[in-house]
Amino acid sequence: MKYFIVLLIPLFLIQERCVNSKKIMDSNLIDQLHSAIKAKTTVCNINDIVDIKPLINTCNENDRLILQRADFAPDPGDQNSFLDIKEALDVSYWKVEHPTEAKIIGLCWYDDDSIQLFKAIVLPP
Repeated sequence: MKYFIVLLIPLFLIQERCVNSKKIMDSNLIDQLHSAIKAKTTVCNINDIVDIKPLINTCNENDRLILQRADFAPDPGDQNSFLDIKEALDVSYWKVEHPTEAKIIGLCWYDDDSIQLFKAIVLPP
């Protein structure tokens, strides 16, 4: 029994470090997205600022077609960050780790030259 308890503590600490590491990665991604907005980065040059490849980037025509077929809902944890993604000229988004939902965070480029951050959930087909 002593060995079992001794092993649980290190496993718990390892798991906690992985969760904290993921939070740091998400935080870095959000910081990079804000930097991209501030720099007025184009959708095709987003990886000049964001060092993680997006799941969808409408600079790629195949991704544009995929986006047209997808449906989205507001992220329950941040409903104020939901945009009508399909109204944007261009979109790039990244997956956010979540145990049960397909959460994403990304940027929308609009015809008035604005770039806005959004959070959403990709709905099942």
